[in-house]
Amino acid sequence: MGASPSAPARKDVNDDNPTPPPAPARTRVYQRSSTETPVVGVAVIGLGQRMTSLLALLMGQHAGGTQCTPVLKRMYGEDWHGLVEIRAVCDESDVAINNSFSRLSLYADLDLGSVPRFTSHEEMFADTSLDFEWVLIGSKNYLHRDHCIAAFKHGKHVFCEKPLATTIEDCLAIREAEREHKGRLLFATGFVLRHAPFYCKIKELIESQVLGTLISVEATETLSAAHGGYIMRNWRRHRAETGPHILEKCCHDIDILNWLIDSLPSRVASFGGLNVFIPQNKPQPLPSDDPSNSSNNNPVMRHYKSWGAWEAIDPFESDKDTEDNQVAIMEYRNNVRVTFHTNCNTALPERSLLICGTKGTLKGDLIKGDLTWQTIADAARGKEPSLWVRPDGKHDMHGGGDSIIIEDLVRCMDHHTSSAPENRKKEADAGADDAADAADAADASEEKGNLPLPVPKATGEEGFRSAVVCLAIDQARLQSTVVDLEPIWKLFNV
Repeated sequence: MGASPSAPARKDVNDDNPTPPPAPARTRVYQRSSTETPVVGVAVIGLGQRMTSLLALLMGQHAGGTQCTPVLKRMYGEDWHGLVEIRAVCDESDVAINNSFSRLSLYADLDLGSVPRFTSHEEMFADTSLDFEWVLIGSKNYLHRDHCIAAFKHGKHVFCEKPLATTIEDCLAIREAEREHKGRLLFATGFVLRHAPFYCKIKELIESQVLGTLISVEATETLSAAHGGYIMRNWRRHRAETGPHILEKCCHDIDILNWLIDSLPSRVASFGGLNVFIPQNKPQPLPSDDPSNSSNNNPVMRHYKSWGAWEAIDPFESDKDTEDNQVAIMEYRNNVRVTFHTNCNTALPERSLLICGTKGTLKGDLIKGDLTWQTIADAARGKEPSLWVRPDGKHDMHGGGDSIIIEDLVRCMDHHTSSAPENRKKEADAGADDAADAADAADASEEKGNLPLPVPKATGEEGFRSAVVCLAIDQARLQSTVVDLEPIWKLFNV
């Protein structure tokens, strides 16, 4: 699961001004296709910071049924009908549930006090009084296998945060569980970067052939020191719960490379380790900073601890077995060569790309929100490079993709919602023949010129492929060897 610092509180209504704010343009958010369709019930497993941030966006714009808030009515009009209702939550930590509910009350004006809560997903799925179609999974990475498989077993659509799982065996088990319901159940993976306008623009340029045939790519994800300090103060520092750092943090970036290059790595090699967040690198205060020589007053250490984390520990002294720096080289099936670099301790964080093709070159940084590209022909004629800047002018680690992935998820929820709970149960109990019939019907509909139903931009298959690559990179690092992925892809019919 990814993480971000706490978002600022929503300011939809000014407490000092009794006049409601003007309603924004309705094009800001997706609207239900019909007010006759029922509200979509969702269950949430794992209410950490990342999932709570996504729920704030989801429920802050699309809360429906008994959870549709007065704020939404004021924002979009009294005829606004939200789509989503949280019907159950599950987390092993009651504290996590309480913290999440408190944040959602603040950010989304949402009171979830009456929502059934569970500490066991088995108990939640066994409660036949609950009616929900979707399961949103934001639990710790090593738990994704059990939660995804249980959701599919009970006939639920799934949104699962990245990474898919922490081992190839677990990824394969999830993949097989989902394939048993192919054509009937949706499986969305939380690869938010695919939704960022920055990467969508790059994909558009590549497909336009302005760069020609891709030859090589340099990709970087270097984190701020505060972000690295956050990782080393919570559960993400333990490989048993997260998998390797290249999987936990960088599967986003590997997925983006797979998507942009439109291929898969054939061979990978890697070097890396834990070399920054160790005791001997702990920043010491200067006399001018801290006459008392107390680390609590050390501005550098305060920076490392500036992102809120569950554990009040020192990021340099904490027990950990993950990596904090790594480089990888990859050769793709279509002969594109790639270098990837990640580091958890930088003063100048980047999420950047340099793409070289036969006709031109592109470079850009997601965090800065700008792209520059130039063709060889235009450079030879003295023309200026082309420039693209993120339209909203903001700067963040996900490039504005968080709100967009939620809108795409809501669109999928709306168009794949059945007409009534009893029909949903019938669908959950249906066999493979029904799945085949549904797929045939969708194909026939598309042949007649009808628009196909929306599907997730990143599915479980993309999650599977990204995880396999990340785990192969980790294997190459551990074994100091070049890993050939072709036998693995052949084994999984990829």
